[in-house]
Amino acid sequence: VGAADPAFRRVSTPKGVFRYSPTYHPGTTQADQAKPVTVTGIGEPPRVEFRISLVPPARVDGQLLTHDGRQLLSGAIIMSPLDGDGVPIVPPEDPAIFPDGRFSFSGVSPGRYQIRARGITDPIGAALYAVFSVDVRGIDVTGIRMMLRPGATLEGTLTVHNTRASKPPVLSALRVRAPFVDGNAFGDALTGTVQPDGSFALRGIMRGSHQLVVDGLEPPWVLKSITYQGTDITDLQL
Repeated sequence: VGAADPAFRRVSTPKGVFRYSPTYHPGTTQADQAKPVTVTGIGEPPRVEFRISLVPPARVDGQLLTHDGRQLLSGAIIMSPLDGDGVPIVPPEDPAIFPDGRFSFSGVSPGRYQIRARGITDPIGAALYAVFSVDVRGIDVTGIRMMLRPGATLEGTLTVHNTRASKPPVLSALRVRAPFVDGNAFGDALTGTVQPDGSFALRGIMRGSHQLVVDGLEPPWVLKSITYQGTDITDLQL
C-alpha cells in the first residue's frame, strides 16, 4: 500500500522539477522496504495506517577513473535498484556522463541501488569495469569515485553426453554466457564462443552474481549440468 500527496508529484525548484516518491506501508519512502498487507477475507480487514513522508529526490554524482591512469575513450554507466521485499523501485533516468568520466544521476528516488560502469581506454583492448552500491535517502550523494579495472576471466570445457547415438551438436556454433542473475545484460561479456574441442573462455566479467547459460543448443540437446570445483552449480549463482 502506497500513498502520495498530489501537490508534490511535480514541484518546480531552482534545481529543476522534483517528483516526490510515495510513502509505503508501514511508513517508509524506500520502496524495497515496503511491507505487504495480508487480506484473508475472514474477519475484520487489516487496518493500514501510516504517515506520509515528503522526501525529495536526490542527485547522485561522481567520476569514473582508470586503474592505470589512462584516458577514457568511451564509457557507459547505469544505476539499478537492488532487490528488496517490497514494490519495485523505478530506475533513475539516463545519467549525464562527460569525457573526463564525471557522471550525474538526477531525480533519484529513495532506495538502495547498484551503479555499474564500463569504459574503454584501448580501441582494441578489453573493457574495464566498476561496481558501486549506494543508499539514497533524500540527500544528494556526491563525490563517488569508481575505479575501472579489468573484468574477471572464466574458462571451462563443454562436453557432450550422447546416450542415444544421435548427431552431436556443432560445438563451435555454441556460446557460453554469464549474465547477471537479476537479468541485467549490462555486464554480459561478449566473449564465450566454444572452440571445436569444447573449450571456451569468457573475458571481461563484472563483479557480481552471475549465472551460466549455453546459447545455440538445438533439440533434442539440452544442458545437463554445470560443475565448478566438483560442485554442481547448474541452478546456483556464481
